[in-house]
Amino acid sequence: MTTRTPLSFGQESLWLAEALVPGLSAYTLPFCWSIGGELDVPALEQAIARLVDRHQVLRTELVTSAEGQYQRVREDVRFELARTDLSALPADAARAEVRRRVRRCLDEPFDLARAPQLTGELFCLGSAEHILVLVTHHAFSDEWSHAVLRTEISEHYGAALEHRDPDLPDLPVQYGDYARWQRLEVEPFLSEDLAYWTEQLADLPVLALPTDGERPATRRFAVAVCERRVEPALFETVARFARSLDTTPFVVLLAAFDVLMARWAGQDEVVVGTPVSGRDEPELAGLAGHFVNTVVHRVDCRRTELFHDLVRRVAVLVSDGLAHQQAPLHQVVQRLNPVRDMSRHPLFQVTFQVVPGGEPLRLPGLEVVDRFAEMVDDDGVFAEFDLVVDVVTDDSGANLVVRYATELFHRSTMEWMVDGYLGVLEQVMARPGTPVGTVEVATRSTAPVPTAGAGQAGPAPGDDRAAAATWASGPAAELRDRMCAIWAEMLELTEVDPDANFFEIGGGSLAGARLVLRMRESLGITVALVDLFDAGSVNGVLEVLAVRPPARV
Repeated sequence: MTTRTPLSFGQESLWLAEALVPGLSAYTLPFCWSIGGELDVPALEQAIARLVDRHQVLRTELVTSAEGQYQRVREDVRFELARTDLSALPADAARAEVRRRVRRCLDEPFDLARAPQLTGELFCLGSAEHILVLVTHHAFSDEWSHAVLRTEISEHYGAALEHRDPDLPDLPVQYGDYARWQRLEVEPFLSEDLAYWTEQLADLPVLALPTDGERPATRRFAVAVCERRVEPALFETVARFARSLDTTPFVVLLAAFDVLMARWAGQDEVVVGTPVSGRDEPELAGLAGHFVNTVVHRVDCRRTELFHDLVRRVAVLVSDGLAHQQAPLHQVVQRLNPVRDMSRHPLFQVTFQVVPGGEPLRLPGLEVVDRFAEMVDDDGVFAEFDLVVDVVTDDSGANLVVRYATELFHRSTMEWMVDGYLGVLEQVMARPGTPVGTVEVATRSTAPVPTAGAGQAGPAPGDDRAAAATWASGPAAELRDRMCAIWAEMLELTEVDPDANFFEIGGGSLAGARLVLRMRESLGITVALVDLFDAGSVNGVLEVLAVRPPARV
């Protein structure tokens, strides 16, 4: 028996991101722990299986058709923990093999249409040494969900050892209920939120950070990580200062980050994406799934403004953004309909958030250590943003974790940026009345490469004009009419001019993704969504196909 449900807003956004920029392995989420001691392997497998049984989202498949997308819950799927014995290998070789397996998980596309959406492998390195690797996808999980996963595996494992029922509260709803609620109760009333963002983000500037390398034509960036500890005394000062202004540490940290970005880019206006948890309803607190949305933070860092006044203004902007957080990011993009540039996200290139670290995985009687940083080679992870900046909090303070595009930035630049941010934070905490324009930021000694212009793109596909002319005189002439008919039907138009740009006659990113599927199924045309962005019109798509015509017409 299966249950069919619409995609949530967040799942739809991720599906669109992967359709537009294939291979974004940053959305594949591996977890790695070393486990020391006498592990009860059947109890561990039972614990993870119970987690999958308890959360329907982990037994869900995302189904895509030309008419749309939906999710269905599989009731007949059971989790099985794969087991690999590496105990005959030397310790270094065994760990290298685990890293290779994790690397393979990131290299291979994640199958969103095949449940379960949590897979696992247990590597035995010795009688009292194991490494557990679990893998899921962002469409079924988020940062909050990771804490749920660790907590519930810990409790289920303890319950299995003690032959008792786990001490966990009943789940009042499942992820499918949340997705249906969004579609039935939220979507019909999004007009106010979308109107707010349309006004707030009109004529949005590009945050033009100087780069060390040329910007690729498509935003699929290899990622590396630069991490630094925030001194506990500095973090506590931030918290006290936030309380004195009746705001949160996030607002203070974001305001300081705005100052750094403005100084680095050499512009007053800063645009940053800020993820929000999306779990305002108490019923969602203990539920696994993708609830996060991203709102766009836009602020003018006025040079004469005192920092504490900037914080107050950022607090208002953050509050207003949260009041309109229900608008899905991809719908905001569609409403704004910015100039298409595949080298950049259409609204922002940098994200910033504060992330609670949460409880670690605890297995009774065992030593469990998080090995994610050791086992995941971040240089092989691909993401779509220039910078992803997380302040990860714990009981004693926070870590600053920066994931950056290696095509754009050298390691030395990121170390300078991390040092610069902590330096800005120290200055404004010591003197909150400092004018923003006088905050000192160390200069870079190396000259960056100018970034590509907002409208700059790679070479146009299908530039072989001779092939285009030959093909156009044959099957393309018939195909043009059939494509125009399909475009008109999907856009609910009487007819479509073959030179009309899809995104200027009512099409958006989501409609474009569905159009690509429709053309593939109805006409046998293998056109990617990125081709549609580049080509724009029916005739443009025909030029793309001129050098690789479809298998059938």
